[in-house]
Amino acid sequence: MKTLNKKDIINISSNLKGPKVVILSGVHGNEICGVKAIKEILNNKKFQINKGKITFIFANRRAINEKIRFCEENLNRCFLKNKTKTNSYEENLAKDLKKILNKNDICLDLHASFSKKSEPFIICENNAFNLIKDFPIKKVCSGFDEIEPGGTDYYMNLKNKIGICIECGYLGNNKSKHIAIQSVYSLLNSLEMYNYKSQKKEKEFLLINKIYYAKNNFILEKEFKDFEFLKKGELIGTDGKKILLSKNNGFILFGRNVQSNEKDKEAFLFGKKLYSK
Repeated sequence: MKTLNKKDIINISSNLKGPKVVILSGVHGNEICGVKAIKEILNNKKFQINKGKITFIFANRRAINEKIRFCEENLNRCFLKNKTKTNSYEENLAKDLKKILNKNDICLDLHASFSKKSEPFIICENNAFNLIKDFPIKKVCSGFDEIEPGGTDYYMNLKNKIGICIECGYLGNNKSKHIAIQSVYSLLNSLEMYNYKSQKKEKEFLLINKIYYAKNNFILEKEFKDFEFLKKGELIGTDGKKILLSKNNGFILFGRNVQSNEKDKEAFLFGKKLYSK
């Protein structure tokens, strides 16, 4: 099954040895800020790296063209170590992407949100903290490898490499594209591959430690902002006849209503603040 087209893989190399980096966009085909960001970077005639190699990939071309999240299966869950085989388009696409990821040191995966109330944030583990310090984003979330595994960042960490995912904010806001571009440049600057004056922000480090899967029709009490603080005992929503209350003080992330017939039944994530730096 043909998945990746050569025209969707763009390599830029330097004559000097250095880090090998993959920049991914369109893992979810309707999150187009990363696609736009890569196109703008590649159209920048002044863009030239000092060392190493970058591989830009428009990952899920079919989904990008159809303006949908995925065709048959969530590509961002297809990198699991012991994934149940489905022989789906996305599963085969993940196999091809793994071959490229295996040859590289670092992967930056660009995503966006459909919520107008979303806030940009970084997903990574502590092996990447020194590389994201100059990103133009305040919030840094760890714990996704345990709570929500199966993405490219999870896969890279599994291979003792470095995986970073950026949620660039609301995709309907052009700012999300600029966040993606600045994050790419900031990463390359941290690696001394590209000269860029980063717009660094103080970082707030957070831990995602719970995920709730809906069992029936899940309805939120209200439309929560990403990272909205909830007190212990505060109402989150209802799942059929079940009433869901916050078990601890913390924040909610990716809260959404879920119908009982949906394939992907993740209703919300929950976490806590660790420290600021």
